[in-house]
Amino acid sequence: MNARCFLAIVSLVAIISPTPQSSSSQTGTATTPSCPLFGSTPETRGKLVTPASVLRHVHPKYPPDARKSHIEGIVVLCVTIGKDGSASNVSVISGPKELVTSAVEAVQQGRFRPFLANGEPVEAAARVLVNFRLTGIQVSLT
Repeated sequence: MNARCFLAIVSLVAIISPTPQSSSSQTGTATTPSCPLFGSTPETRGKLVTPASVLRHVHPKYPPDARKSHIEGIVVLCVTIGKDGSASNVSVISGPKELVTSAVEAVQQGRFRPFLANGEPVEAAARVLVNFRLTGIQVSLT
């Protein structure tokens, strides 16, 4: 197995648009309600906001059985980023069930610079996309 297969690319994007509702019609996909729109909570509504960013990330491990079965896909998670930068309340919006546990475990161990509203840290939800490909894994915060 080539070392490049284990590369993970991390990129961050502020939450600026509503999260589309997930469809549960996909076979083998876990689904829960979508993430609340950042800025729609009383703490952030109408304030100047600064997006969260990753301070420390943990690369998800590609589950061996999923790799053997050539299972690829995007796991979409809803994560609450606390005022202290911790990740909590991780819930699955969608994704191949064989990849969900690995994605959740990695995100829970991450550390974030929190969202800021008028310069003050606020707790807010963010979507995290973990894109599992047999050639590597890409993680992004949207």
